[in-house]
Amino acid sequence: MKTRFKVLNSISFFSGQPTANVVPAQTATSQRAVRWRGLILLACCLAISGCNRACNKNNNGGGSPTPTPISDSGNQVPGRDLREDPPKVDSIFARPLPNPTAEGNVIVLVQFAKDQNLPPQLTIDVEDGPLTLHDDGKNGDEHAQDGTYSAITKLDIAAFQKADQDRLSRAKDGTIPIFVQRAKVSEERISAVLERTKRFDLIDLRPFGLSSAVDIDRSLMIRAPTVVQDPTRTRTTCTGAGSSSMGKWSFGYVMQEMANTPMTGISASDFTMNWLQTWLSPQNINGWTVAQRNQIQNQVITPWLTASGGTTLDLSKAPFRLLAIVNRVDLRQNLVYGGGSAGEARFVFGVMDANCQALQFVVIFEYGIKKKGCVDLRNWAKQWKDLDLNPLGSPAYNTALEAITEQFVKANSDPAKPNGSALNQLRTNEIALSSPWELREFQVSGFLKPVTVKQMPDVSLNHTPTLVNYVNTFTPAILAGTYVVPLDFPAGTHFLGGAAPTNFGDFWNNGASPTIANRQARHLFSLGTCEACHSGETQTSFTHVKPAGFGAAVTLSGFLTGISVVDPADGSPTRLFNDLQRRAVDLDALVNSSCLRIFPIERVHQVH
Repeated sequence: MKTRFKVLNSISFFSGQPTANVVPAQTATSQRAVRWRGLILLACCLAISGCNRACNKNNNGGGSPTPTPISDSGNQVPGRDLREDPPKVDSIFARPLPNPTAEGNVIVLVQFAKDQNLPPQLTIDVEDGPLTLHDDGKNGDEHAQDGTYSAITKLDIAAFQKADQDRLSRAKDGTIPIFVQRAKVSEERISAVLERTKRFDLIDLRPFGLSSAVDIDRSLMIRAPTVVQDPTRTRTTCTGAGSSSMGKWSFGYVMQEMANTPMTGISASDFTMNWLQTWLSPQNINGWTVAQRNQIQNQVITPWLTASGGTTLDLSKAPFRLLAIVNRVDLRQNLVYGGGSAGEARFVFGVMDANCQALQFVVIFEYGIKKKGCVDLRNWAKQWKDLDLNPLGSPAYNTALEAITEQFVKANSDPAKPNGSALNQLRTNEIALSSPWELREFQVSGFLKPVTVKQMPDVSLNHTPTLVNYVNTFTPAILAGTYVVPLDFPAGTHFLGGAAPTNFGDFWNNGASPTIANRQARHLFSLGTCEACHSGETQTSFTHVKPAGFGAAVTLSGFLTGISVVDPADGSPTRLFNDLQRRAVDLDALVNSSCLRIFPIERVHQVH
């Protein structure tokens, strides 16, 4: 008789819809529920390396070109790219076959969430090639159109279970954190996970990740002075030896490769100056006027020209300090459905003034990574994880990291994109040029050109009926994490903003009337904006990677390292954020899972 499954809790497997966000207390009921749901959930939180994300679909431009799929596995549902919007999975098990065949020794049983309008066959790309899941009564599927998809495949059950049990036995902590969207909602005991890996009747194929197995400082958020101030690779001081550098991690080198003069005919100096001068005049972006900030001239341009000894910027004297190199593989598409985005990798720079003091001005280069499929994706993740094989900042470590960064920084890393640059977008966050803090976004099109900030309407629309109408209309998509804030809403009315001016404590909410009905939707929409992610919804003081001078340690926001935040609009619930722990869980799960185990992981579509 065919095995049946049902959802045992109100959070669907790998879903982004929590029933509650109260941390850390966990009832016995919720513990049992957790055992039946996914142990990791991808969430994107980005600008300034804590909150930005490459979900830039809007053009005003706004978006980077959609990667050309290597296979057509992502196009099996008309009008839906399964790499970008994979079907939600409620459960996935393998059941040993009493009589193995040439095709395999187990039948995989997948129950997708209801009402997704999936075809009777769904193909995913795994290590050995395409694997077709059936809900058509064929190839091991016992009942057509009952919502449970089946496929016969091979699995070394003993080796599979031993690998899981060995990993769990080496865990340095007693629990696995459970994240929903970006909030940590509960924990599962390692002993409970160990117990379910020992079953032989139904083998649970859900992936799990151990945050303690990942060295965050070596594989995710790299900011050690021995790395980011390596004198052979980047600028280390303002004067004296090592003050000028065009090493592979220097600001000058990054701009040079992005300008790609042999292809574009644009010099790297002109490319950089053109970008800086965008602050000197008002910018019209999607119908909104972004005001000029003239202090860019006195704070950055004039001192740099003076140091350069002329009228042309000397990129080797760029007044920028490398703050961090960041792995954002967690922002990937689901590449079990074909080639596409493997997430992002980032360089975070701080701007220095003429006296070598750190300005409150951060610049983030956010590069898109393309891979051919699941195996390439996992190998890419493993390159980052394997950095922990060498001491942090050692010659071997820095050489291995440079081998990674050159794959996305070097000119022509992505020939299909403008200038051949892999850059998705460049984002800035500063108060050095004027008040208040302001985030801007740029994309390559010959020069670096200002574009809309993503997932955030113009600030004038906060607390208005227009905002309330948008959130109430798209509440299901916001809760599911699949919404994309459009250029216009309603049709013909400019909506998406051209910049994100930010005051401390800002968040998005309704005015006096009407009100946003679903308060979780309010929170998720607000958290998805540049403004609130850098202030009220995360209690962040504007930057997630803090500017610092040469020789000083770079500090991180509580959003990245762990903080409890009371809902700023309603006073409850209290949410726990620890995004670097979430990313560590994700990275460990990714490098230790087969493609069959990776495919149920659901993408969370949010800018931050």
